[in-house]
Amino acid sequence: NHSRMQEIGILENLQKSLALKEGMLSYEMLGKSLSYNPYLPRVIPQTKDCVFVTPDEVLEKLLKENTHTDCVIVNFKGLYEIGAPSVFNLEVLGLLRRHASSLIVHQDLFISHYQLLESLVQGSDGVVLDEELLKEDLKGMVEFSWRLGLSVFVETHKQDYTHLKDLGVLGVLEKVPHSQNQKRIVFLD
Repeated sequence: NHSRMQEIGILENLQKSLALKEGMLSYEMLGKSLSYNPYLPRVIPQTKDCVFVTPDEVLEKLLKENTHTDCVIVNFKGLYEIGAPSVFNLEVLGLLRRHASSLIVHQDLFISHYQLLESLVQGSDGVVLDEELLKEDLKGMVEFSWRLGLSVFVETHKQDYTHLKDLGVLGVLEKVPHSQNQKRIVFLD
């Protein structure tokens, strides 16, 4: 099964990338760097104007055109299909935070507290966690995100969102009906 093999490859690249990062900057040091972090997460209101982009599109389009969007969802997931992403790839978030006024939501293959801390340090306001990837770890990751002040969105295949509401999840990422792969954010009240 091709997609299963591809999935294993993606997770291996994710582990490699994490090991590299943690080798360069320990969790403790990353945590300490928060004390001189200029960007605290901003509150994400229920905004209708959300744009989904890849890191490349941020560099090519958003920063060049200085487009105004309420909220930008930057999806890093595709990078793991190519190999272990560069340890510097998240700097795109920092650039966006410095040069645009949009709220920043970081979508990624989040599996560790380290990544959430890193996302916060780079300037994101919220994260998209993948329920299928995290399974029973979802609760702990949501709680840690909240402790950091990050808003939490969840990508899920479940039809019922009650358990997510109970965790304090702000919204879910849903596939737009009758579309190829388009996603939209649905806020949970």
